[in-house]
Amino acid sequence: MKQKFHILLLIAGVILFASDNGLRPEKHECQAYKSSLHFSYPQIEEEREDVFQYDVQRYELDLTIQSSTPKVAGSVTMTATSKLANLSQIAVHLSNYLSVSNISGVSNYSHSGGRITINLAGVYQIGEEFSFTITYSGNPQNGAGFWSTWQGGAPHFYTLSEPYEARNWWPCKDVPRDRAN
Repeated sequence: MKQKFHILLLIAGVILFASDNGLRPEKHECQAYKSSLHFSYPQIEEEREDVFQYDVQRYELDLTIQSSTPKVAGSVTMTATSKLANLSQIAVHLSNYLSVSNISGVSNYSHSGGRITINLAGVYQIGEEFSFTITYSGNPQNGAGFWSTWQGGAPHFYTLSEPYEARNWWPCKDVPRDRAN
């Protein structure tokens, strides 16, 4: 019983210490940090229907990360199925800090405003599968779901790739409620 009391007392002390000693940032500090980052969150995807016209089945990533820059280069093969009759065009998310050099398996494409608009090689019906490969490169921005640091003389790269941030280091359908199967 005495041991349980000491544990409860210890937990209460930790909670009080953390809440009163300034360990938690003030609201204005969080807002200042957020505004200092080099990216902004995209508009709500529900406003753009073009990303909901297909369902991603899988991604195949082949990436190279250059430690001195950091620069990411590689290819992403996306396999998807149509959710719309007569589907001939889709949109894929990719940060403007990254550049598309080629997309194989499509008619043509354009990349602007954080989106790649792709004219597919054919017209697809509901449930029909299609795939294409995007080759790209660029410098992902630290703080936009991708970070690089040097620790112990070696480069370290990491990512959270949470919704609305995967697009900052690889082409994808970056919508939280529709993930690859």
